[in-house]
Amino acid sequence: MLEQLSKRRDIRTFSVSPENFTGGKGEGGRAEKGTGSYPSRELGVGWKVSPSVDIESGETFTMADIAGSGAIKHIWVTDASPSGRKLILRIYWDGSDKPSQ
Repeated sequence: MLEQLSKRRDIRTFSVSPENFTGGKGEGGRAEKGTGSYPSRELGVGWKVSPSVDIESGETFTMADIAGSGAIKHIWVTDASPSGRKLILRIYWDGSDKPSQ
């Protein structure tokens, strides 16, 4: 079934990012505050004002909370910490209280 998902015509696609946490249609590039606020201060809405999220050590951050069925086709995460490889990505499926293993 999932291998046929990309061939269906009645699907809804969206992109969740620091610019658009809800994946709302036409909402990418609408952020006014974020990690790129200073470099893009004169460019205005429509530019990458928040292309990333700073997450402090020990902090938990919800990247996306998506309801309904579908398929995740791509996840892109980078870690800019000085020590590297200190990132834990937890994914919870279908209302589970525990992350997937």
